[in-house]
Amino acid sequence: MSPAAALAYGVTRFPATAAAARAALLELQASMPGFEPAEQLDLGTGPGAALVAARSLWPGLRQVGVERDGEMARLAALAAGPGAVPELGSLQAFALAAPSSAYDLVTASYALGELGESEADAVLEAALGTARRAVLVVEPGTPAGFSRIVRWRAAALSRGAHVAAPCPHEAACPITDGDWCHFSVRLGRSRLHRRLKGGEAGFEDEKFSYLALSLGPGEPARPTARVVRHPVVAPGRVGLTLCRPDGFFTETFRRRQPGYREAVSARWGSRR
Repeated sequence: MSPAAALAYGVTRFPATAAAARAALLELQASMPGFEPAEQLDLGTGPGAALVAARSLWPGLRQVGVERDGEMARLAALAAGPGAVPELGSLQAFALAAPSSAYDLVTASYALGELGESEADAVLEAALGTARRAVLVVEPGTPAGFSRIVRWRAAALSRGAHVAAPCPHEAACPITDGDWCHFSVRLGRSRLHRRLKGGEAGFEDEKFSYLALSLGPGEPARPTARVVRHPVVAPGRVGLTLCRPDGFFTETFRRRQPGYREAVSARWGSRR
């Protein structure tokens, strides 16, 4: 990329991808109490969104990024600051020569979907071999992005990894054809952001799908259920669409019924 093109991409996409990565990392953190990574490897770093998101949760993190584009790597170094070292290289090369168990946390945010299917699968396998404690993959919240997440979930489970989030179980995904599991994070827009994106609203909603994996001993602290749609609120009742170990359900909580207060405060993506 030219410096101008890289900067334009960073201004328009960095806020949303960083917000999505941070939201997914928060869910990983909730499922792994006490997890304090010392090192992070970020695959397909781009302008550094996942590096910045992780640094916001663990300020002392030592970070390495793998990015093929020199201008993107330069932006990532500026965004993440001291302690982050974006390195030039392709994900395909990483898959062929990945170090073994070298990083507590390995992330790949909006990156694997840019590869062919076999290449992406190889990078995920290498990431699982490189991570000591956790792997996080974030993809666009589209049917295509979710289908990749489902495939990588099955591959990770076959290798002995545990699903930390968003799934409350490790059974087969109950989502049926024509539907997909995704979440949303709302972020504010700067004046420059609005101008470049041609939008008037002072915020935007970034839709994303993600897979957080735990590689440590023992299973993570998964929720009993996950809210996977916007709650449907009506006078005196709240309807929640939940993914649970026994399937995919819609439950209605009525006033004066057990669980109603908790249902009122639930949000899309909430743990239950």
